[in-house]
Amino acid sequence: MAYKDKIKQREYYKKKLKTNNCIDCGISIWNVSIRCVKCSNKRMVGELHSGWKGGRNIDGYGYIKIYKPNHPFANNLNYVMEHRWVMESHLGRYLKPEERVHHIDGDKTNNVIENLHLFPNESKHQEYHWFLRRYVKGMLAL
Repeated sequence: MAYKDKIKQREYYKKKLKTNNCIDCGISIWNVSIRCVKCSNKRMVGELHSGWKGGRNIDGYGYIKIYKPNHPFANNLNYVMEHRWVMESHLGRYLKPEERVHHIDGDKTNNVIENLHLFPNESKHQEYHWFLRRYVKGMLAL
């Protein structure tokens, strides 16, 4: 199709299609939709999205993430690690970014408070793991 024919076709459809305004923002749109693309996409997040599965899923590392859009440390998709949220609920405060939550039994999906231990930083957490590897597993070999 020639370039001039495409321009004619586009102008034909502009005249043929009825223009109306987006019901959310008022921008003029010329299609059969009642919302513009921007407003439609805003409505498709969280519980309004057609693929909503309850706001709880497992990431690639095996940790459970939960949907918390108002949490100050939520990621760009508004999810928070469930083990951190459980510890925050238990302590009654938000965790500092440097604080680490350890799963005592090693199961990343077992987020009951009895299975969680809070370390002040990554260094103390790694010291604990080093101690386990060095002494506890060494004693089991005897």
